[in-house]
Amino acid sequence: HPSTLFTKTCISPPQKTHFIYIPNSNIDTIIKMSTKTGKIEWTFNVAAYAKSKNIPKWKANYDPSRTTVDASGNVWVGLRGSYYVLGVSPAGKAIALVRIGKTPRAMAIDRSNNIWAGAYNDGQMVKIAKDANGEYQAVQTIKPAAGQMRMCPYGATTDVHGNIWVSSRCGGTYDQAVKIDFKTGKILAYVAIPSIYGIQADRNGNVWPVSYAVPGINKGKLYQININTNTIVKSYLLNCRARGVTVDNVGDVWAACSHDVAG
Repeated sequence: HPSTLFTKTCISPPQKTHFIYIPNSNIDTIIKMSTKTGKIEWTFNVAAYAKSKNIPKWKANYDPSRTTVDASGNVWVGLRGSYYVLGVSPAGKAIALVRIGKTPRAMAIDRSNNIWAGAYNDGQMVKIAKDANGEYQAVQTIKPAAGQMRMCPYGATTDVHGNIWVSSRCGGTYDQAVKIDFKTGKILAYVAIPSIYGIQADRNGNVWPVSYAVPGINKGKLYQININTNTIVKSYLLNCRARGVTVDNVGDVWAACSHDVAG
């Protein structure tokens, strides 16, 4: 199933692009498509490239899924069936392959154009940046400190202050929106969001996570979190089970749903 969530964050004024990157999980490809014409500009064969680099996988396929786009237009894709994050240029050429842990899911770019990737099974977020030789490397690994709630990164976004928010989908009371200081890597806050799934920030100081199915009502919800107080301002019941969420250039919030109707 294609995933089309990506973010180009903390750019003022907003930068327009006329393309979208779509990972096709089941067939191990990534495509770049023009949003003006609908034409596929290129297809990147993830399986062929990963095999050429002897990259191991623990599933039947490499399973490209979560994406984010950096300020240079490079797409970064978590290969859920492996331990790696793949970077591909706007021209369709591989630029990096970085090991971050098992089942990369959450992906985001911070205001310094560093890549943040979450290893779901290992319960950690990893910061990726260029080294002195211009090569992309994992430079910092963030795990909850002693006494803090565990983290299961499922999605990620960057707020207007540059901090990283992670949808941590561990189950039960461990389902949380987790705020991470992008400068220090310290976990700053947890906000309980039952059955959390996708997450996205707007340019007005809010983060918007969605619930897939709130216990007791079996429907999704959309939540508005104030990033200054780290509290829920409002919630909206959706007539569907929500998965993805994004914010358009006028501030409207859109939820992608399954099992019922689209939001």
